[in-house]
Amino acid sequence: MKTESSTTTLEGLNKKPSFGLYLKKSIIPIVILLSIFIISTKVLDFLLALQKGNNDLCQSQFCIKAANHLINSIDQSVDPCDNFYQFTCGKWLKNNRTSEDEDKWKFPGIILDENIIDLLSTNETVKLQSVMNARILYSSCINETNIEKEGIDPILSLINTQFGGWPILQGSSWKSSTFNLTNLLLKLHQYNYNFIFSISSEVDEKNSSATTIFIGQGSLGLSQRQYYAKETNITIAYRQFMYSVAKALTNDTLMIDQDIKEIFDFEKNISKYHWTYDEQQARYNKTIRTTISDLSRTLKTSVSLSYLYELFFVFVVEQFDFTTYLHHLYLFFD
Repeated sequence: MKTESSTTTLEGLNKKPSFGLYLKKSIIPIVILLSIFIISTKVLDFLLALQKGNNDLCQSQFCIKAANHLINSIDQSVDPCDNFYQFTCGKWLKNNRTSEDEDKWKFPGIILDENIIDLLSTNETVKLQSVMNARILYSSCINETNIEKEGIDPILSLINTQFGGWPILQGSSWKSSTFNLTNLLLKLHQYNYNFIFSISSEVDEKNSSATTIFIGQGSLGLSQRQYYAKETNITIAYRQFMYSVAKALTNDTLMIDQDIKEIFDFEKNISKYHWTYDEQQARYNKTIRTTISDLSRTLKTSVSLSYLYELFFVFVVEQFDFTTYLHHLYLFFD
């Protein structure tokens, strides 16, 4: 029995390993080396991509401004897990309040304003005369040294020569008989200030070959009707502002307080008939359509044929069939 067992053991020792076992032992190191190579390659690719990404980082003026806008919109004092909307838009909501007469806030409008400033402040040569004139005006407005040097003389000259004077400055020397309200309103309209009423024109929506004139309510010094409803810090500051302007233009302060009170009361009376933006939108379909001649007879005020002629440089006759939209006529004119 012992002899047979020894023989079997010797045969097992002398037996060569199979090819499959040899191949298995040989391929394991190869797989390990290949795995290391692949992992190293992936890590290297990642590092190269990361470095390339850093090199592609946009650092232009526009990218920096866009990034700054996003950063200034985030409220980092808020936990995004508690209120993600407040976290992402919190500061934007605080810094971009819209007034009652605005139904939306448009970022392109802000960009447009900034582009206009860039256009006006640059020295690049342009062919448009309108742009050149705008640059001259803009330059004069920001030249504080020259403004201080000239003092109040330019504004006094404007008031006396363009607007027919100002009673609060002239006191007893004021002559109401020579004052022309129509001329004053025309001049104010040229400066884009529509007091008492506003007038604009555009192509008639029902007849593209005709032009319509829109007449609507004017603007208020305090912008909205509700500011005049009761005495507040706003109304007090508003009257103080008027007082400061008048005092800076004249040494005769005897009647300024009374004049300022009458000015404010007059504006407050107008505000009673002033519609808010929402009220105007609700009444849009109630627009009155009339002719210029009928309008002149109805209003019986400075809005006359001669006024419209001066404003729009049109020839108007009684039988003129040119139509107009009358927006929200004040009871103040009745």
